[in-house]
Amino acid sequence: MNYPVKNALRQLVCKVYETATKDKQTITTVSLPGDSWEFEHFVNDNFNFRKWFGNPIKQLKAYCFERNTLCYQTELNYAKPLTDTGNFEYLNEEINETPMLRASSESVFSWFDFCGNPTFFNLDYCRNPEARQTHLFTFNLAWRYSDNIPTDILIDSKQYENKEEAILNYFQKVIDSKYKEYRYVIAFSITYVSNHTPMILICITNDVGVVIEDYGICKTSYKKTEKLPPPPELIQVPAQDINKQEVYADLLSGKSDEEVMNKYSLKKMQVAAFKAWLTMRGEW
Repeated sequence: MNYPVKNALRQLVCKVYETATKDKQTITTVSLPGDSWEFEHFVNDNFNFRKWFGNPIKQLKAYCFERNTLCYQTELNYAKPLTDTGNFEYLNEEINETPMLRASSESVFSWFDFCGNPTFFNLDYCRNPEARQTHLFTFNLAWRYSDNIPTDILIDSKQYENKEEAILNYFQKVIDSKYKEYRYVIAFSITYVSNHTPMILICITNDVGVVIEDYGICKTSYKKTEKLPPPPELIQVPAQDINKQEVYADLLSGKSDEEVMNKYSLKKMQVAAFKAWLTMRGEW
């Protein structure tokens, strides 16, 4: 498909998938391919690569949803090479109405590529707090006030005049309350413009490997006339000569971020990675 920005974003999603699943033996994925199957083929190619040249995946269950019956029937032939593997299911169902999947895998990875209004925040389909889970959401930022958008997002977007911040604030409330036991964090979010539409990609996860990975992101928005901004600070894996247990102990003892940064010569995002690990372990 000739959508260069969306194609570039898909490359990032594939990087996140590879990070989230590289050391896992059983994997469940959920996606919304629409009329573009590049991500699903990447998942299949990654399975085959590990089968022939790497650490084989013992079980892959990939669920692909399409609610539009006409689109579903049109795409059946494109889905067939994947469904014939026995690892993929192509379902003519609405993801909102799908009963809970029995995802007992070590790793659960979802890309909810809605490209519509921010109305879907439901992760009830997978009730396995022990799994390392990573979920990516794509929403548009061009929406106007609508009855189907959560009231909190509408209020925040008016208060801050920033739709991105309103969505992230709402998402944080959802994962801190409804999904508290999963210890999710927002790993990153990216705003961009694709096909003349402002969009946002949000990644939430409880996998520390996904949090600390450096994806090489140095630009968080895309406009043809925009000057490339200075790259933001990225999370880096702490130097090997740092005693991680001492860092954890200092954080748990109540030392401030600044004290820990000065003591161990860490950057702010490195300290955030240590705190994320403690949060996922239920110690923070």
